[in-house]
Amino acid sequence: MQKIISLTYPFTSGPYENGPTPNHNNTGSDFAYTSQAGMTIGGNSGWKVYMEDYNGRTGLRMHPDTNSPGTAGCIGIQGSAEALSKLGSFLYDDIKTQNKNIQINFIITGNPNYGNNGKANPNLGQ
Repeated sequence: MQKIISLTYPFTSGPYENGPTPNHNNTGSDFAYTSQAGMTIGGNSGWKVYMEDYNGRTGLRMHPDTNSPGTAGCIGIQGSAEALSKLGSFLYDDIKTQNKNIQINFIITGNPNYGNNGKANPNLGQ
């Protein structure tokens, strides 16, 4: 029997480079710890979840957003260092240890999508 867990976190998406992520039910298929700028937790190691390409957008990730608010088109999860670390551990266990894909549903109320429904737009540097 599959166990369903629903978690809700505040997040940002855009406005840099690729703009906001389109509203979509994404599949998270891989997880990695990282020290990549913009994905760390308080300057320490962070994490990222890899999601499928969608609507002409590639390289979509979900990661902590603890620097200046906003992302280059990814989903930046916000919260305390403790909450983000716990979420990273949970995601690591679910995706890496148990070798599962997870469903990540992003809904941005009034998502502007830059008038292109989140499609890749060469004028936005995508």
